[in-house]
Amino acid sequence: MFGLTIPFYSPLLTGNYYCNYLKKKWPAAIAAANLHSEITNRKIRVPRLSNVHISDHTGYEIQALVDTSTVGHTTRELNSRIETVAASLRAYSIRVEKITPSQSRITVLFRRPPTPIHRATQELDLENFPIRLDPTDDAPTINLTTSILIGGASESGKSNLVWYILSQLNDYGIPYQLYVIDPAGGVELSDLENSPQTRYYVDRVASIPDIVQKFRTSMDDRLSSMKRRGVRRHFPTISEPLKILIIDELLLCKSQLNGGDAASPIGEILASGRKALHITISCSQLGQKDVIGQIRDLYPQRICLRTRTYESTDAVLGSNATQDGANCHRITNRGEGYVFTDTSGVFEKFRAPHVTNTRTVAQGGTTAPEIPATARTIRRRSRPHFTYKLYDDPQLSRPCYVGIADNPRRRLKQHEKDWPTEIWRSIIHSRTVITQYPNWDAAKAMETALIDYWAPKYNIQERTR
Repeated sequence: MFGLTIPFYSPLLTGNYYCNYLKKKWPAAIAAANLHSEITNRKIRVPRLSNVHISDHTGYEIQALVDTSTVGHTTRELNSRIETVAASLRAYSIRVEKITPSQSRITVLFRRPPTPIHRATQELDLENFPIRLDPTDDAPTINLTTSILIGGASESGKSNLVWYILSQLNDYGIPYQLYVIDPAGGVELSDLENSPQTRYYVDRVASIPDIVQKFRTSMDDRLSSMKRRGVRRHFPTISEPLKILIIDELLLCKSQLNGGDAASPIGEILASGRKALHITISCSQLGQKDVIGQIRDLYPQRICLRTRTYESTDAVLGSNATQDGANCHRITNRGEGYVFTDTSGVFEKFRAPHVTNTRTVAQGGTTAPEIPATARTIRRRSRPHFTYKLYDDPQLSRPCYVGIADNPRRRLKQHEKDWPTEIWRSIIHSRTVITQYPNWDAAKAMETALIDYWAPKYNIQERTR
């Protein structure tokens, strides 16, 4: 007799489990977000869930349709409280797509997607390398395939956010080249002047037209080359990297904006640069809202940090952004803000950490953001910690990965889940070397020294040289 054999791990079984889990836990999650209506003291009515199905090959992503009209709520209200729903479901994230004012499609991800590992021989698709805006698991992301507008008051953290984005680019090992406009004497981005990634750097307003023209020429040359080769979309390589024009103060580029016209020099870059991977990261203090408001729509990704008025917030993020929950004028913390992308269509809150070592980032390395340690973290770090070295070479001549953990067995199991199967199978696990240290500080110092000495090929961490 023949039967169907299902392996111990099966995306079908996983997906069915999470479909049933979503149906079962949905009422409690909705009640936690206060989106229900009471029928009696013991019964409640919740937005109707339908068409629950598996939406990816792993089984961890579930889609469903939601009808909020049954409880007198709207899609906007559901989206504004979706983080509470996700927390109640213990999901990694939930994305809401509006269909009608009362109907929407939700995509629930129950597991954090693995970070892609880039090899020089691979063709890079930057859409597979999202840039996280803060270190939390459910942080909103942006993609460096389109231009970014960063607005906010003075000292709100605009330049710090630029450094944080560059640090993550270095983390991924993505080849890129910079054209930097750092006016007012080069105060914020001066470390980029001597960076190996910087092609041109100017710190005077009078030099802005020249560098913008160079960037446009580079874009036009690449588009012409793509046309000759019959290529419709460019992927970054070492010889033809992602090119980024960083503008520390957009409003000082008046002659290049022409009042925010799309036909202006910068407007043409914003409109045509995506295919050739020529993007801009533009910062602005919102001194002239009329200019920002006109050119704003050419930026598919818009970020707003602390502002002084709600009009300034709307000038960056879009009309009625404040009414939709992006209360940037009430923010008090530096680096905190809201992001809107044309892809997500929603306003998401984040808090970027403070980047302390900008010189390391400028030289192509990464720097650990300064995140205040909680009491729980301090207690955990005082316990014994371990370094572990993984090898894929039988001669043990050089480790391919060095890590740190308070529980190596649990950490290695997590690696097995997150890493690509072919890489994990290449590891000689019987040769793994684990060494104990009295606390996290001692183990971290040794891990940094080992990475600095061996430069393991699978480590994407801070380099000290």
